[in-house]
Amino acid sequence: MGINIAVVVTERCHASSVFSVVDMLLASNYCNGKLLKNSFDVFNISLVGFDQQYRASNGYIVGPLVNPDNIEVPDLVIVPGTVESVFRSDRMDEQLARYHSWFQLIRNWHLAGAVICGACTGNIFLAGSGIAQGRPLTCHWISEPVLSQAFPSERFNAKEMLFDHGDIISLGGAYAIQHIVLYLIEKFVNRELAMATSKLMMVEPEKGLQSPFRLFLPDKKHGDSAIKDIQEWLEVHFRRAVSISDLASRMNISERQFCRRFKNATGGSPGNYIQRLRLEFVKQRLESNNNSPSSIIWDAGYEDVSSFRRLFKRETGMTMNEYRRRFGT
Repeated sequence: MGINIAVVVTERCHASSVFSVVDMLLASNYCNGKLLKNSFDVFNISLVGFDQQYRASNGYIVGPLVNPDNIEVPDLVIVPGTVESVFRSDRMDEQLARYHSWFQLIRNWHLAGAVICGACTGNIFLAGSGIAQGRPLTCHWISEPVLSQAFPSERFNAKEMLFDHGDIISLGGAYAIQHIVLYLIEKFVNRELAMATSKLMMVEPEKGLQSPFRLFLPDKKHGDSAIKDIQEWLEVHFRRAVSISDLASRMNISERQFCRRFKNATGGSPGNYIQRLRLEFVKQRLESNNNSPSSIIWDAGYEDVSSFRRLFKRETGMTMNEYRRRFGT
């Protein structure tokens, strides 16, 4: 009796997200018995791996592990962060080669009816195994560029915290996994047990968005020194009126050539780059002072306050006042 859950553990995994899953599910079993007066555990949990133990990214050992060949096909497979979120794109081939056996196993479990849930960099397993099939996936926002490059046929959208496609579920950042486990408890059992677990563990059941947590971290290691100079100039002068023509003139090339080189180097247009710099400026001001939103918008170089408010809501999922209440000092 009960729902069989396999929690995947890999070398350099995110240990805290592995144990958060286990702790939340064990708490749910406790709630089901002690608070809801049921006489059985809802979840049967196995930590699975091809070796007996693995060293997590923080240096600690996670184990003992059960070999996946020694368990029945699980009802739900949860893949927490398989590697730290901040890693270089040139390491992806190494990571993917390491996961070849896992990808085959995930495909087999999926074909046998298991629901596969990837969290943070665990979404590598949804993409690498081929079971996503172009459906939207999320991941930690800082991993999005690397994973999008590694899996060009998949659709990563790290603004969202969760995509539930029924047979696969894609979750965002590793530390958000406690909130998402509540979602899984409600999905696989009922809301009553999810809310009881939420209250016992004092974890909000809100899945929310990743958007408010994103930082703009532009790439400057692309090898185009002239574009890097433009990026650094923009980071100082983005609050003034800047035209594409002015930027192209600084490099003595045509506007068309400039836009092409800028996009090749940074992945986006010059206009979008300036917009992101201004948006980050406004977020920082909302966090650090009490000036009115309108004055902050003007200070960022925008004249159309209403237009910027709509942009802010679209990019962060919050109004400026909501953002200040949540993150301001």
